[in-house]
Amino acid sequence: MAKAPPPEDLFDVTIHKVKPEALGLLMAQLAKMGFSEIEYHLITHVNSFATRKTHDIKAVDFLASWVADHPTFKAREAVTHFDLHGRTAGACYSALRNLVDDKVLKSLGEGNYAHRDVKQLAAPKKAKPAKAAAPKHKTPNSEFLLNFASKNGGRLVRAAAIKAMNKAGRNPSGISSTINELLANSKIERVEEGIYSVLKPKTNGGTVEAAHG
Repeated sequence: MAKAPPPEDLFDVTIHKVKPEALGLLMAQLAKMGFSEIEYHLITHVNSFATRKTHDIKAVDFLASWVADHPTFKAREAVTHFDLHGRTAGACYSALRNLVDDKVLKSLGEGNYAHRDVKQLAAPKKAKPAKAAAPKHKTPNSEFLLNFASKNGGRLVRAAAIKAMNKAGRNPSGISSTINELLANSKIERVEEGIYSVLKPKTNGGTVEAAHG
């Protein structure tokens, strides 16, 4: 009696997700390898947008429960609360509008809201004007500049005067207004850009002379 042929191991191979442009090359390669019993099936996959996330509690109800503990708030605070719970800013603003339309909230302007039961806050009291600070120096800047000029041959050089003011602990930012004041009062006259000469007091004849030292 003839012996039965030994068992032979065979495999069925399934390849998933082969794109149309690669199918022809794959079939040709398999044919070259001697495989002729080939089956394939067309599967059409329909792409769709991700399902929009829904919540069990409506946005307006979610905001209303938060407002119960926040009688006054800014819109951005409510948006932050929504964001922390996976809700969008658009849903928050829509809920705000709904609560305002339903007279649950009052819009106070500039992104501020209050619950309808919150009384109108009283206007802040006007602050009393601060008292003018006492002058830091006994002599005004105008006198300081004239004294400085008299020590320098009656010449007032703006750059040097600024250094002198800094050294004396005075704020030089007002030097322009002080020089204009001295010019208007005929205390000095302009010689050239940034340089001035101190004038002597007017004589009986009404003439004005520059002081030269």
